[in-house]
Amino acid sequence: MCRVPLIESSNKPFELRGPCPKCGSRSRHFEVLIQSELFIKSKLRIKGKRGGKGKPFLESIKGDDLFRKLGKWIKFERIIDQENDRYREIITDPDTGKIVHKCEESLSKHTGRGSAKSQS
Repeated sequence: MCRVPLIESSNKPFELRGPCPKCGSRSRHFEVLIQSELFIKSKLRIKGKRGGKGKPFLESIKGDDLFRKLGKWIKFERIIDQENDRYREIITDPDTGKIVHKCEESLSKHTGRGSAKSQS
């Protein structure tokens, strides 16, 4: 009852506990500290369409993504710009800041990879 620290097994049955040398109680006070960390991941996708209709003239994805090749979370950025014929994709390791993959080229030349693969 007085909360004096006692060196005693926490699973010792009540009837086998000795009295507290300060207050004589056989009751015990236990404290447990539980800590946790929360990591929030986010990814934003946008599509630009004229009047909200038709094929997008601009698509962009930016944020966190699970990179299965490395089995870890990475920073991901992709821009598909139909109007200016540009494709850009950058994958960065957030732990080191190192660019893992980078592709910048004309969209018309971006073939045979990812969503540009032929669907056979």
